[in-house]
Amino acid sequence: MRAHSETTTASEIGDEPFARELVAAQYAMNQQFLDRDLEVFLANYHPDATFILFDGSIYPTPASIREYYTGLFADRRWTATFTVAKLTISGQHSAVVIEDATMAMAALDYHLHYLGGLTWVREDGRWQVLLDHLTTISESTGRVRRRRPAVTPAPGESAGSAT
Repeated sequence: MRAHSETTTASEIGDEPFARELVAAQYAMNQQFLDRDLEVFLANYHPDATFILFDGSIYPTPASIREYYTGLFADRRWTATFTVAKLTISGQHSAVVIEDATMAMAALDYHLHYLGGLTWVREDGRWQVLLDHLTTISESTGRVRRRRPAVTPAPGESAGSAT
């Protein structure tokens, strides 16, 4: 399957180079996900990125994000689709992309329908994902079983402290 959009194009959000670059980065990231191109896909994430899975698991470091996607990309049974539902650019350096997405494993009768919210930042002329947050839509079937990684506390905080 190919990454696609039915609602947002560069012309709809403006003809500025930074807007076209964001649209291109989002579609490239989706295709890299579908191709399971781990190294290229992970290069989209900002060094301070956080990934939050629909079950509440938090992946707060590049190493933890890598660990999650290494396992996911190793499984060749799933397919996915993406449709950009909303794209908002704030200035030339930040943006939010909301995608309506599905993931399925026919052999397991598994279907996941979710919204993906990506906060992009533009540094040194390059768009990178700072926050990737997934939210399940209720019509999903099946169950996601993932080991929750330990959240590493920030310097000076204890593992049980709330911020």
